Order: sequence, then C-alpha cells, then structure tokens
Amino acid sequence: MRKLIVLWVYFIVLATSGWASANQVTILCYHTFLGKPSVYTDFSISEFKSHVQILKDSGYRFVQWKDVVANKITGTRNILLIIDDGHRTTVDAYNQVLKPLGIKPMLAVYPGITGSRSFAMKWESLIQLQKDGCEVASHGYFHEFFTEKFYKEHPDRFKDEFFKSKKILEARLNVPVTSIVYPFGLTSPIAKETLKAAGFTYAFSLRQAPLSTPISSAELLDLPRYMMTRSGAKEILKMLSQKG
Repeated sequence: MRKLIVLWVYFIVLATSGWASANQVTILCYHTFLGKPSVYTDFSISEFKSHVQILKDSGYRFVQWKDVVANKITGTRNILLIIDDGHRTTVDAYNQVLKPLGIKPMLAVYPGITGSRSFAMKWESLIQLQKDGCEVASHGYFHEFFTEKFYKEHPDRFKDEFFKSKKILEARLNVPVTSIVYPFGLTSPIAKETLKAAGFTYAFSLRQAPLSTPISSAELLDLPRYMMTRSGAKEILKMLSQKG
C-alpha cells in the first residue's frame, strides 16, 4: 500500500513539473515570397523551400492548428506555419513548396485588402486554399493597431478589426473563423476584451517561445510565434535543428 502511495505522489510530481506538457509545437511566421533581400520579412521561394527542407531533415513534422487544439500532437518536433498578410505570393509558396509535401499552413489575412489590391490574394485564391485544407485566421480588417490609443481615437474602426473581419471571412469562406493574429504583434486589454466579444477563441502574438500542449488558458490570447526575418531566420533554424 505504501508503495502505491509513493508511486501516486511520484506521478503527481511529474505532472506538475512539466511531464504532462512534454508535447510542443513551434509556430513560425512568414509574410511574403518575392525574393527581395532588402525586405526584412521577405524570402524567395527557393529560400523558403530550403527552410522547410532543413526542418524536415531535422526530424520535424508539420501540423495544423486543429491538431494542436485537439491535443493530437506528440513530442517536441512539431512545426505550425502561419503566413501573415494574404500576399499574392502566398499562393506560389503553397503550390510550389508546401502542397507537394502535404503541408497545410494557417493563413492570416485582412479582408480589407483581399481581392482589392494588386499585391493581395484574390478571394478565389483564398477560397481555393481553404478548400485545399489550409486554415484561415483573421489579421484584423485593415491591419490596424490593436492598441488603447487606436481604440480611443477610432473606436468604430477598432471594432471593425474584429467584428467586420470575422463576419466577412466567415461569409466568404463558409467556415467558422475562431483565430486572430495581432497585427505587428501588438495587443492591449481592450483588444482582448473586444476579440472575445467578437467570438474569437485564440489570438497569436509574436512572443518567441514554443507552445506546450494542452494549451493553458493563460496562453489562449497570447499564443507564441517566431517571426522569420532575414536577420533572424538562420539562428531560429539553427536553434530548432539542435533542439533535443
């Protein structure tokens, strides 16, 4: 009986010390794929392909957000790709690099420009990517600042970033949109209050850390991501490849 009690206490200690959260996903944020070295967050298609290959060679598997939410991932070598902004080159990156490998990224788009700007994806393209299995998140309506200052100066535009973006995306895609990505990685108490009122459940920041699963309630509105930039991508990939 005493041995059973000791074992029971041992497993409780393991669970509370992180053993129960041994599963992790690393979320990487990309933007455009024009191949312009002068652009801080831009990579060529071939550079992006090399990043994906490095991760695959390092034993990582690419997962979707629905897998993370359903607590279906195991181990620590899991990658979720999120491509922000809905730039037209997202379609090229998907078709040329990700689709042949069966990788389905999350696409964070702001419908204020979708189909109306030359650099943005057309609605037809976004709908096709969603039908192909890519998940879609809001990136606001017009990529405004989710700050107290913007809320006080432009309360209606502030609310549009949440309510209007969600309404348009769901109407166009005919699927629930429950995730939102903070533009510029900026948030505020009023933003978190408003996004919950609009019906969002998850919000992604640019806090650099892996995400442990099951997801803690404290992280639901501060989900971490690593932004892939020309100055930082090499170090991020090196860190991930050396991860135990």
